[in-house]
Amino acid sequence: MQTDNIKAFWRYSLYSSKGYKIAQAGAFIAFISFFILYAIPFFDINKPLIALAFISRSLLEATVFILLSHFILRSTFKLFLLQQQFRARHFFICLFMLTLSSLIMTVVSIGINLLPLFQLTDMSSIVYQEVESTQGLHISFNLPTLLLMFFSMYFFMFIVWSSAYGFSAMLKARKHLQQQVQEARIQQLTNQLSPHFLFNAFNSIRALIYEDQDKAAQTVTELSELFRFHLQAHLRPTSSLAEEWQISQKYLEIEKVRLEQRLNIQVHIASDLWQQKLPTLSLLTLLENAIKHGISPSSEAGLITIEASRQDKHWRLELCNSVTTGSQQPGTTTGLKNIKKSLQLMYGEGMNLCYEKQKERFCVWLELPYVQNTDR
Repeated sequence: MQTDNIKAFWRYSLYSSKGYKIAQAGAFIAFISFFILYAIPFFDINKPLIALAFISRSLLEATVFILLSHFILRSTFKLFLLQQQFRARHFFICLFMLTLSSLIMTVVSIGINLLPLFQLTDMSSIVYQEVESTQGLHISFNLPTLLLMFFSMYFFMFIVWSSAYGFSAMLKARKHLQQQVQEARIQQLTNQLSPHFLFNAFNSIRALIYEDQDKAAQTVTELSELFRFHLQAHLRPTSSLAEEWQISQKYLEIEKVRLEQRLNIQVHIASDLWQQKLPTLSLLTLLENAIKHGISPSSEAGLITIEASRQDKHWRLELCNSVTTGSQQPGTTTGLKNIKKSLQLMYGEGMNLCYEKQKERFCVWLELPYVQNTDR
């Protein structure tokens, strides 16, 4: 267990996100700014060497501060506070690491005073003197006082860093949890579509058994292929339009066996839309509704058109089925409601689902945000 913790400790130290690196760069700049503002009263425009020494020292101390916060504090917090169930001993471990980092920083800061290059920045002895006066106030700090001053300052700075990092990690964890909940809800809605799909598919095969057993066997084979695609797609809450069309084609092949000349399909999909995402089985659900309530009840030939087009920052998927007088059977809107709920979980207010019944056809269309670079 101890070995695993050590491995995890170093693993967290070696890998970090782009956002974290940017935040650390900001902390580096903030440290330097604080140090320079703190040292401005000691600058002398007639002695540029002092200013250069203070700036060099601020760069050195800022580097040490960032290294300590990254390799000691961040790894400790991720290992004991963010990845495990919180226990009292974890708090004391983190407090110990905060104290250790502050002590190291204090020793480094005092040790820098001993280097010849930085002796001009030594503030253990300070003299306040008026320009035209020979007298002034002399303040001298002994070693214990310096240790206490520097330790308190760095402990406070590490506390600020830790609070900012903890708050950021909490927001990231909450966002990740919300995403998991959304995916789970989308998956739950997708599961509700499966019985509807199975009912229609088995009805198609049932109609063939008494008419053409060879064709029924072939349809069962096609159905098994459809199930394979269905199960693979079912593992994810979202699919690309290309994957949705691949699954839907299998279903249409089965339905064409039952409906024969009554089912005709026209497809017009822009080439740059095949990789756009939508809830899994959405297109199949729309096709099922179109066939069940529009094409199947009619004795005349029917037509289903599928169109996908780009519209500025959105793309539109439209499915229309022909209807004849009395052919559009009333049905539940469960499928459409499930699709709409899934889309709302994915895009919030950035989506739109509408349907319209005209004299000779029934149309449903989805308007979704267009996502660049969806190819993987």
